[in-house]
Amino acid sequence: MGVAQLVVITVVAILAAILFPVFARARENGRRIVCISNMRQIGCAVGAYLSDWNDRYPWAERVYSFGDPPRRPQINDVLTEYVRDSRIWICPSDIGETFYEGGMGYLHPTPPLYSDNGLSYGYYGIHSPTPVMYYGMAGFPASRVRRPCQAILIHELRPWHGMYNKLSDTWTSPALYNVLYCDGHIAQRTIQHYAADQSTAFRP
Repeated sequence: MGVAQLVVITVVAILAAILFPVFARARENGRRIVCISNMRQIGCAVGAYLSDWNDRYPWAERVYSFGDPPRRPQINDVLTEYVRDSRIWICPSDIGETFYEGGMGYLHPTPPLYSDNGLSYGYYGIHSPTPVMYYGMAGFPASRVRRPCQAILIHELRPWHGMYNKLSDTWTSPALYNVLYCDGHIAQRTIQHYAADQSTAFRP
């Protein structure tokens, strides 16, 4: 192998080392955009549901832990007639559990979460631990949401687009979730921040 060939190989290797992280970030940014688009479409479907059902949020179950039989109906079941493409319920970056420590995680790797219940997203439905009466958002009148900009409609089940650490505690992690609020805007929030939003959204 000649010197020229070695130079070419070296240059190619250097370029690959430089460009690979760039391409990886671009690919993940594309997935994040798809996830946000999914949430916007879900928000539109909920809006159509509210128009048909006397301004009340979908009567659906909360998404439960991985491995438990999903209770029915879930939010994707209730909104079937309002959704053209069922793929909007799957985040393209859903790789399953991202936290291996902390009381709110599964503490071990799992398959993609949608493989268990058909969803990558959570809904504060029936039996949710929220301050909205007993059933969470299910059946709650949209007109009675005091702060729609803080009331959470849909959230990622895990922060698949954030810079998370698998060994960090679920509750204290700085990783960011995509969150859809009742007023239609989408933000990236830590679990502590979006839990605080939800707890204050219905206060007088």
